[in-house]
Amino acid sequence: VLLEHDVHSQNTKNQTPAMLASLNCHPKALEILVKSSEDLGYFTKNSATGKYESVVSLMFSYSSGSIFKDVLINLLTKHPDVRIEPPDDVVMDGVCHWICRMCDVQVAELMIRTKDVNINRLDSNGHTGPYYLSMQKDFKDGDAQTSIKILEILIQNNFKVNFRKDERSPTILEIFVKAMKTRYKIIEFLLNNDADPHASYSKNPRISLYDEVMSDRIRDRQLKEIFAPYAKD
Repeated sequence: VLLEHDVHSQNTKNQTPAMLASLNCHPKALEILVKSSEDLGYFTKNSATGKYESVVSLMFSYSSGSIFKDVLINLLTKHPDVRIEPPDDVVMDGVCHWICRMCDVQVAELMIRTKDVNINRLDSNGHTGPYYLSMQKDFKDGDAQTSIKILEILIQNNFKVNFRKDERSPTILEIFVKAMKTRYKIIEFLLNNDADPHASYSKNPRISLYDEVMSDRIRDRQLKEIFAPYAKD
């Protein structure tokens, strides 16, 4: 019925039918309603919340967005020239955050090819995208390899592994070191890809992350062994 009328019409919150399908977790309806790159990449300011929204951003409103995986792959394959990155002057999560929240290599490879990706964007909490990789619940060996592959994709596309909001914010390396479950393979990968073990420690910028790891406060021998070769002369 909507296709026979105006699929670009908006409700009182400035949301299109496609955006509502995304918000309400209806992937099949969403695929029908998105007919162009413009539909997929359209951003608008929600008149009720004041926040910017799009079809893609709303996929991640309440979850990792995994329910939309197949539809997202189909849409990005059909519309490879789309820009889904939010406007540069808007503080919110973007392509890099969505890639890391879904944690799927195929989705990552399609998303990273879209237009004008701000790979080092900070979200409203001051986090870059890989922060959300550290929050993946089940990190068996296979899942760690998925995260490492995604980090490889991001680094190949100019993600700065030492970038952070300020010295009171943790680096990606620190985030994985301090995660509830230590991901040794990811820590080793980051160190092998120029993550700085001597960056200031966010909880106490007078010392480095290396100093914190090697201190008596940390009893993780495997972690200390990983950091030991990075001692300063």
